[in-house]
Amino acid sequence: MKAVALLCLLHATFLQPSAQYGWNGIPTRASRMIRTTTPNYRWEGPNGTTTTPVPGAACGIDPYSCACCAMVQEVNKMKEHLNTVLTELEKEYKEVNQSFHIINSSRVAFSACLSEEDKLRCVEPDSVSNVIKYKHVFLNLEEAYSESTGVFTVPYAGLYSVAVTVYSDSGSSTITLNVCASLQVNGVAIAGARDRNKYDHEDSATIVVALHLQVGDEVSVRSTAGCLLCNDGRYNTFSAFLLHATG
Repeated sequence: MKAVALLCLLHATFLQPSAQYGWNGIPTRASRMIRTTTPNYRWEGPNGTTTTPVPGAACGIDPYSCACCAMVQEVNKMKEHLNTVLTELEKEYKEVNQSFHIINSSRVAFSACLSEEDKLRCVEPDSVSNVIKYKHVFLNLEEAYSESTGVFTVPYAGLYSVAVTVYSDSGSSTITLNVCASLQVNGVAIAGARDRNKYDHEDSATIVVALHLQVGDEVSVRSTAGCLLCNDGRYNTFSAFLLHATG
């Protein structure tokens, strides 16, 4: 655009007859008497007073300069349009990049079992909170699960898949089998599994749910006194992963 404007100025300086034009485009009396090397464009009218521009008056005398001006105007319009398009593209790029960042950074998953021992070992829940603490962690993206407390603290709001498998072994068919656990969010039971009988000495149950959780929600597995979970080959597990982030 600067090059076009420069060509127009060169054209007005060297190629056109020099004349003194008032703002209305009509040659002044001095221009009729002499021709100066450089045209003198003034803001005043022929009598030295400011006048209202007369559209097309200058173009009737110097159509080439008017063509250059029209070209500059078109270039300016094109530049304005391109700037608008670039602004919109930049906005869309930022939105896509933000979405990608959310997806990329919101990878949440954990999986744990009671312990890594392969021998039979039965445990009761914590005597104070009744929370079952899964000590052996297979996976813990975002470090959202704490093996010291047994609590999964939600780092991102979204839809989660949560699964719990419980297993118990009474050791003998003559002893009552008592296995129970409940999946809780912020201390409120969402789903549960329970088995109490004398007909078999071992049994298991699984809970799988999809939950919409908020940031800071605490998910845990709890039991009650007298219910035993027995670990023999990592049968008792607690897992969760983010399906879809919502903000």
